[in-house]
Amino acid sequence: MQPFQYHIVVCTQQKAENVPCCAAAGSASVVEALYGELGSAGLSDNVIVSTCGCLGLCDSGPVLIVYPEGTWYVKLTPADVKEVVSSHIAQGRPVARLQRNDYSAMRDEILDHRKKYFAMVQAKDAAGVLPDDLYETIRAFMPSRAILTALELDVFTALRDGCTSPELAKRIAGCAGQPGTAA
Repeated sequence: MQPFQYHIVVCTQQKAENVPCCAAAGSASVVEALYGELGSAGLSDNVIVSTCGCLGLCDSGPVLIVYPEGTWYVKLTPADVKEVVSSHIAQGRPVARLQRNDYSAMRDEILDHRKKYFAMVQAKDAAGVLPDDLYETIRAFMPSRAILTALELDVFTALRDGCTSPELAKRIAGCAGQPGTAA
C-alpha cells in the first residue's frame, strides 16, 4: 500500500518575462485552488501535492500530473481544479476534456524543449553570461547597495575634489558617528 492514494505534481516554474511558463499562466492559483478543494472535499489526508520545475510543456501551462496513473492535465484554471478533485480524486474518473494523452507528441515536445534549453545554457556559457541562479543571488544584494550612506557620499565627494588619503582619514576620524560631515 502507498502512503497516499494520489500524488499530484504541479509545475510552478518561473521563467523570464514574456517566456511561456506555468507560473506565468497561473499555476500558483491552481495550487491554491487545489489545496482548497482537497480540504473542502475532506481528501487532504489522501493526497500529497508537490510543486516542481519545468515539465517541458510550457505552452500548455499550468500543467498538473496525477499519480499513480500518470494523468497529465494541461491549461488548467482554478475553476477546473474543482472538477479534477470531485471527479478524478474523489471518484477515480479522470476528466477527459482537461487531459493531454497524445504521449508521443508530448514526448517530442518535451525533448525539443529540453534540447532548446540546453542550447540556451551552452550559448550563455560560451558568451560568459552568469548562470541564472548566481545572477539572481547577486541581484538579491543590489537593493542593499542602491542607497549609499551619507558618509560614503562624502568620501566620494572629498576624493573627487582632490582630498588626499591621509587628509580624508583625519576628516573621517574627526567625524566618526556624524555622517554627512566628512567632506
